[in-house]
Amino acid sequence: MKPSKRLDVAWIAAGLAALSLYWVHGVLRRVGTTVDFSGGDLVYQFLPDYAYLAERMRAGSIAQWNPWQGQPFLATLLPGTFYPARLLLLFLAPQTAMHVSTVLHLGLSWLGTFLLAREVGAGRAAAALGGCLFLGIFALPNVYWSSFLEGGTWLPWAALSLLRLDRTGRARWAVALGACIGLPVLAGGYQHALYAGYGVAIFGLAEMLDTARRGHLASPRGLLLLVLAGAVALATAAPQALPTLAWSRLTIRSVQPLTDDQLDFWAFIEATTRGYRMFSPWAPASQTLVSIPVLALAVVGGLGTGRFGLVLLVATVIVVEMSLGRGGWAFPLFRVLPGFSSFRLPERLSFVFGFLFAVGAALGATRLQRGGAASKTVAGLLSAAALWCLFAPRRLESALPWTLPPSQLHGPPQLMSLVERTSRDHRTLLTGGGPVDGICPKQPGRRHVRSLEDYNPLSSRRLAGYLHGIVGKPPPEPDQPDIFVGFLPMNEPIARPEMLDMASVRTVLLRGNLPMPDRTPPFRMVGRHGSWALWQNPSAFPRAYTIERARFVADDDAALATVRSPAFDPRAEVVLTGDPPEGGARPLLDPPTDPSSLRAARIVRDDPERVGIEVDAERPAVLVLTDPIAPGWTARVDGEPAQVFAANQLGRGVLVPEGRHRVEFEYRAPGLGAGLATFAIGWGLVIAGALAARRSRGPRRAAPGVSSTSP
Repeated sequence: MKPSKRLDVAWIAAGLAALSLYWVHGVLRRVGTTVDFSGGDLVYQFLPDYAYLAERMRAGSIAQWNPWQGQPFLATLLPGTFYPARLLLLFLAPQTAMHVSTVLHLGLSWLGTFLLAREVGAGRAAAALGGCLFLGIFALPNVYWSSFLEGGTWLPWAALSLLRLDRTGRARWAVALGACIGLPVLAGGYQHALYAGYGVAIFGLAEMLDTARRGHLASPRGLLLLVLAGAVALATAAPQALPTLAWSRLTIRSVQPLTDDQLDFWAFIEATTRGYRMFSPWAPASQTLVSIPVLALAVVGGLGTGRFGLVLLVATVIVVEMSLGRGGWAFPLFRVLPGFSSFRLPERLSFVFGFLFAVGAALGATRLQRGGAASKTVAGLLSAAALWCLFAPRRLESALPWTLPPSQLHGPPQLMSLVERTSRDHRTLLTGGGPVDGICPKQPGRRHVRSLEDYNPLSSRRLAGYLHGIVGKPPPEPDQPDIFVGFLPMNEPIARPEMLDMASVRTVLLRGNLPMPDRTPPFRMVGRHGSWALWQNPSAFPRAYTIERARFVADDDAALATVRSPAFDPRAEVVLTGDPPEGGARPLLDPPTDPSSLRAARIVRDDPERVGIEVDAERPAVLVLTDPIAPGWTARVDGEPAQVFAANQLGRGVLVPEGRHRVEFEYRAPGLGAGLATFAIGWGLVIAGALAARRSRGPRRAAPGVSSTSP
């Protein structure tokens, strides 16, 4: 190994060792002891998803459907089902796997930035500084959001691959570039995957505009290699991206542009204050902390390294201004640049400007270190001040899953045990919950209890309308400022208790002293937890039942309006969305002999993606399974394909003739087959091409005087 390479390896080893010591002594010993707002997603959203994913992986299955939340699992993206780090779940407890993944990605973030800074000409000490700055500005503030941290880690590696592609013209770097762009999608960082693409484009533009650095990217071969990189990125992301795109069309967060209020709900004065805090050396650590010393180093690097540095500096200024949201002059770019207007919270651009600041500061420190004694002193002082501002005040305010005792990971133990006992084979509704008081809609799933709510940005529009109907609110409009994320954030009294019955909700958790509606038989309070009251609903329908009268409506809006109507009696009929089949539905349109023909059916198989039900119908009827419907669910009656209707707007319904029958529901995530095929074909061609290229080069020639055969 060359001496220069040995020195790089020594710096890398020292840097990773310092990071490990800092994590153990500078972070874990200063972590909060309770879960606050910043850590809520990690504990209440990601941890339950990873726990469920661990169960399915250890059973040898691909987790496509989440029965506890009644929604697609793979397609909701955030769990990152196919991301390589999820393999840790095979042999580690979920919270331990999350911890190991976090530390690994902190190390990868530092290492990728170090190698990138070295590639663009930074000295070793300056490159190590750049890695630390990317950690301080982006990585450490995002340990609370697994998909953000894991997705953002690959930006330095993607930029490094692009630069080496430009300088070598080798296809392997195009493959590496494509993989690094596709991995953020697999990690669940859809927003960061978009930002990573723009971040890499900034580096490509800087390289192209600097004639002293320009290489193969400007040639026809370079363009072909970029096409190869794009194909590899698509193939890498396809198993996750295609199911997510298929599902997103039916969610409250489809790909249509957001309104200004949805993009950024901060007022101008708040944005201005955030801009001040971003560079204040006395501000506490936050998601957007940069500090003045980092800014000074980045300006020196931008102005002192030719067109390459100048492009990076201009891009940094623009991205910082965009991150201020409606308070910045660059906010109109959210409407101009493709993809930006589909995502909330402009301050999440800290991912990109943190990366640009880190590389720019490394270049600035290098330039100062190559000057005279005074210049080197300034470089040392600015570097020390930058590290001090970013790391000395650093404190993770919220507890982390791996710092909490197991008894606090699953919600209040006594309350969750009570929910488990009283809900049985039905559902629970933690209305007004969210991650409040340690209670979240995903926690019952840790005990294999179904919840009517979920907690996910890609929650279905159908669920949103149904939940709002329960509390007497109109369905949320696509352009309203507050975006529905799967649960009811308001603590409203129950206005339509029959909708609880139709969804098989056995228990309802209400915050405060809100009364339940009067009805016969009445709701019964079965327990309390602080300001929460748990009510039992004795009128909840069984999860599977048959009913002998159906009303067909044209669409979901009409179905929701019907089930919300006080005149609708769900014990006498079911609302099915769609056209009735010719001839087969005629008996269902006539009034039944018994006005209340609802009868329980027997569930004989209850797997996440397959549910088997035995039916004994005295006359033609509708089998209703109150589990939520979604594209991908199919049904068979006695082995023959049958149409699946949306039943009572939320559940699943199948027409069955009189007599005894076996009905099987089966789920396959739309887009998964095509995604896996795209991945296999794309990477198969890459591997085949690599092997062919290796064979075409032939065996290496032996050195003179050395035999190429064994003695």
